[in-house]
Amino acid sequence: MRRIRLNYDAPCVTRFRVWPHDLDVFGHMNNGRYLQIMDVSRTEWMARTGVLSAMMDQKWSAVLGGGLTRYRRTLKLMQSYNVHTQLVYWDTRWFYFEHTFVDLNGKKVAVGVSRAALRSRSKWVNTQKVVDQVSPGAATLPPPDYIRQWQDIDESIFKQAGSSHALETTDFIEDTSIDAFVPAGHESLLANEMTKTLFGLTEPIAVAVFTKNGDSVLSAETLAVVAQITAALGEIDNIDPERIASISSESSITGAAGSILVDPYFDPDIDDTYSISETARRWRNMPPHIDTLVSADEQAAVIMAEVIDPRQASTTYLEVQQFIETLGHPELDFYIAGPAAVSGYLSDYIDADARVLQPVVFLIVIIFLYFAFMRASALLGPIIVLLGAAGGSLGIMAWQGIPYFAITNALPVILVAISVADAIHILSAYFERRARLPDTDPRLIVIDAMLAMARPITLTTLTTIAGFTGIAVISIMPPIAYFAWYAMLGVALAWVFSIFVLPAVLTLLQPKPSPLFSDFGMKGPDFIGVWLGNVSLLGARYPFAVVGAFALIIVIAVTGALELRVDRSQVNNFAPDEPIRIADERIHNTFAGTAFLDVIIATEEPDGLLNARRMQKIADLQAWLEDHEHVSKTVSIADYLTLLHSAINNQEVSESRNLPDTDDAIAQYLMVYEASGDPSDLEEEITPDYDAALVRTVLNSHYFSDSREVVLELQDYLSNSFIEPGMEATIAGDVNVAFHWMTRLQESHFTGVALSLLLVLIMSICVFRSIGVGFIAVIPVTFTVLCIYGVMGTLDIYLEPATSMFAAISVGVGVDFAIHLVDRLQYEIRTADNKGEIVNMNDIIGRVVPSTARACFFNAAALGVGFSVLMISDLPTLQRFGGLVTVAALASFLSALIIVPACYVLRERLQQISIAPIVKTTGSLAFVGIAILIYSPTSEAFTAQEVAAAVANRAEAQQTTRTIQMTLTDKRGRVRQRQAVVFRASDEDAKLTRITYLEPKRVRELTFLSRDHQTLNKNDERWLYIPAAGKTRRIPASDRGDYFLGTDFTFEDMQSDFKFNLDDYSFTLLGSEQAADDTIYVIQGKPVDKSTAKQLGYGGFTARISARTWFPEQIDFVDPKNKSLKTITIDGLRQINGIWTPSTVEATHHITGHTTQFDYISINHDIEAAVDVFAPANLTRGLPASW
Repeated sequence: MRRIRLNYDAPCVTRFRVWPHDLDVFGHMNNGRYLQIMDVSRTEWMARTGVLSAMMDQKWSAVLGGGLTRYRRTLKLMQSYNVHTQLVYWDTRWFYFEHTFVDLNGKKVAVGVSRAALRSRSKWVNTQKVVDQVSPGAATLPPPDYIRQWQDIDESIFKQAGSSHALETTDFIEDTSIDAFVPAGHESLLANEMTKTLFGLTEPIAVAVFTKNGDSVLSAETLAVVAQITAALGEIDNIDPERIASISSESSITGAAGSILVDPYFDPDIDDTYSISETARRWRNMPPHIDTLVSADEQAAVIMAEVIDPRQASTTYLEVQQFIETLGHPELDFYIAGPAAVSGYLSDYIDADARVLQPVVFLIVIIFLYFAFMRASALLGPIIVLLGAAGGSLGIMAWQGIPYFAITNALPVILVAISVADAIHILSAYFERRARLPDTDPRLIVIDAMLAMARPITLTTLTTIAGFTGIAVISIMPPIAYFAWYAMLGVALAWVFSIFVLPAVLTLLQPKPSPLFSDFGMKGPDFIGVWLGNVSLLGARYPFAVVGAFALIIVIAVTGALELRVDRSQVNNFAPDEPIRIADERIHNTFAGTAFLDVIIATEEPDGLLNARRMQKIADLQAWLEDHEHVSKTVSIADYLTLLHSAINNQEVSESRNLPDTDDAIAQYLMVYEASGDPSDLEEEITPDYDAALVRTVLNSHYFSDSREVVLELQDYLSNSFIEPGMEATIAGDVNVAFHWMTRLQESHFTGVALSLLLVLIMSICVFRSIGVGFIAVIPVTFTVLCIYGVMGTLDIYLEPATSMFAAISVGVGVDFAIHLVDRLQYEIRTADNKGEIVNMNDIIGRVVPSTARACFFNAAALGVGFSVLMISDLPTLQRFGGLVTVAALASFLSALIIVPACYVLRERLQQISIAPIVKTTGSLAFVGIAILIYSPTSEAFTAQEVAAAVANRAEAQQTTRTIQMTLTDKRGRVRQRQAVVFRASDEDAKLTRITYLEPKRVRELTFLSRDHQTLNKNDERWLYIPAAGKTRRIPASDRGDYFLGTDFTFEDMQSDFKFNLDDYSFTLLGSEQAADDTIYVIQGKPVDKSTAKQLGYGGFTARISARTWFPEQIDFVDPKNKSLKTITIDGLRQINGIWTPSTVEATHHITGHTTQFDYISINHDIEAAVDVFAPANLTRGLPASW
């Protein structure tokens, strides 16, 4: 019979009867049965309202979110009853149902409430979208009181108890924010909290409006849509209505007849042509709003909305999505992204990914396990081990309230793959013995198999734990540290279940012999074991060739590994075709960007920023930031003061920040703004007490490799040129948080891997009681890790949190194969020794490897299959991680299979060779060599100090004028050009240097002036003229180690002309080389003390000096930690007026990958320059007319 279609808000009545299987021991319907009946009733409601049909069309699935039941009467056997199911409320995610159980007399038996949601493959489905499928435009009613109370109680219980369902991964608290990667209380998190406290800024959601045909968004129709979206966002609970910025919410600053007008851009109720054109004109004269509210090409507008609680960003994103879907404008495209949306949606993305990955991994591994032994009765034990290890570890993790991070998605996969490895070895030993001893009691076979396997399984468990220990101990990032600790727990649980539970299951079930092991009972291993044994014998027969081949591969791998880079982008966690990634990239590329780096400037007293000099420093900071290639825009209170200054003085708005020059003017201008506009408009830029301000910097790249440069240079700038007594600067923003944990990753990764290898090595040495055998066990996995690094560097797979873990995991897991082989080989060697037999390694290898290698093969295959499942993940970072570990697992097995036998044979041969003659001959040769070194006459004509002095005293012109073409190239090959003129003069008192930029336009007339005194009792003096501010500033001499305006040369390099200051360094002569007509001296310089090293920014250098010119040909610098820093090369030396002069100087920075090249276009020596060129007071006048 066809069921009648129901409206979505009508009750759905379903008839049931109490059957025998519904009863409990007391003869009435079981309480739990009511919940199942409620499930059936909801399904009936979905079918009759059309929701079920929509679910099938859209491929949605239903998820139950909870339920409550109140029981009033009992239902007896065969009693009929009705269930009235009605939808009473819905929010953005959940549908809330009321279920009333009524007997046929109309009496209420029970009342229940439940909530359910629908999911697509990758996200939660917005409830309004579902309702619109069956009743377009329907709106929910206010929630009944009992629903609201249930929500409150549920939230309270959740907060107090955390995730109380240990075995349900969906009850994890998901945390995909950038903040999750730094420990609580970290300075970067405290800085973000300060930003929220002082300026009300957290993380924004960005909604962008694009015109489809390329028309301007500054039209009446589009502006009305922007206003509509702005108003709607303000109605969403988790969005701060006071922190929504769009062209419909912000004001412009204009001047008229000496007064200032601060007005909204437009009135939505007025759409005449004049008003719209006036809006466009005013926007074009508001630099802070260009590329932040409306794109420079006017084809897009954006609404930035700050969320109140970033933890609720996922729900907020769905609510925004829901509203945007209702617009459906034919001429406009809409995109939703921004940091809050990316972080929030990533939670749902991970959840959907986990629901696919985890069952697939489990199923594939079980299928693989079946085909490895072809006995279904053998599967129960491994299944219990898998569930015990993975479920136990994750359950305890959830029970302890540890959040579910993006990388946690890989944890169940890893635990399943590792757990099945132990089961494979035990089952292999069991079935091998069943084939060889078919008449033996299976219980005895289980005991014998466990006696053989307990030791190697324990060893591999310990080495695997050691591998994860390297991650846990070194990493400061909670997601990675938690991952390592709970992986260790899972490995330990796998050992417990494998040693104690698996043999018990085998004893109970007594699986019959496997057909795959039938050969073991007659002629030995099966074809897989035989083939693997033959491969292994290659290493035993040709050990020198194998070692040589492996050494060659290592050299190639190291070459590739040198190209490895550390990098990351949050939005790259999504697949390239994911809508939110497309939206974020579109918004980021169209506007200034969505990567924010903030600088909080705080003074010690109220009104501390009503100071023209300090405000100028803020403007200088912005100018300095905007000169960086990775900064697209900055906005601060200085921009609004510039606009106020221009408006009051009826001046055109210029590109440079022209600030008022008195404290009183600053205060009065802000007072004028408060009187003319909304005083709260500037709360995001400056606090009401004028004691703190925010400089918001927008970067044009999300990648750590780019943002790192900005943060590092900003740190130096703030500490050396900005901070002063009474005024501090703090770096904040998500970019800063990412910088800190990614920098720590960069610094600690290889330490962690080395620690993992060391722990595994120590464990192996202790277990096998031999240093040599311990090293043999570690060699294969070390080789594998080096090769993977080489592959990553060659394929440009960058190191980031997920991929950074592959090495330590590979160490812990990959060493298992070598451990099993070494343990069996050692056992056979001991057995032969005990019997007094001659040890023949080829015979032992041929006897041991086939059976052991077969188990290791299926172990490696199981690991490979398990980890390869990650490659179907929707998270690209997990795809890369899964691929790397899969390759590492298989490579570790193959390398162990070949190189372990080769090492054993080499070890045997070396033990047969008497080393006494070798030692004697080597000692004699060493003695002769030392004698030659001691008694050979030195060929050096100069000491190190004399060479350095010759360089320092190299002849130079008293006055020089040069035009320099500067070429700056970043690591991606992008080039920037600059041009400057350099004036130099020397007298008895000081050396004078002036550098004035000519190109590009934004740094034109930027001038650096230094006076370096010849006497020690006078401090060096330096000035910097910044034309954007119209000011000349004194720079302390301690800045000489800072990099000069974005180049790879320091201030010291610029003024020293590549001469060595003899007071800064102690020198060592490393040697000399004879050229055709020259002698090249190689000297090393070390700073005389730590203070000097800090000032210079160098920990030392090695220089090649030409004795013909006393110019360095090349200088290799190291940083204060003795790491390679940069190389300066000097080419094209020629004499001009008797002075040796280079044509080209190049600096290559080894850390940043940047290169700066100076080409000298024109050089004039001893041409007198006007004295006033070097006067600080005259820098503002620009270049002399004679030039």
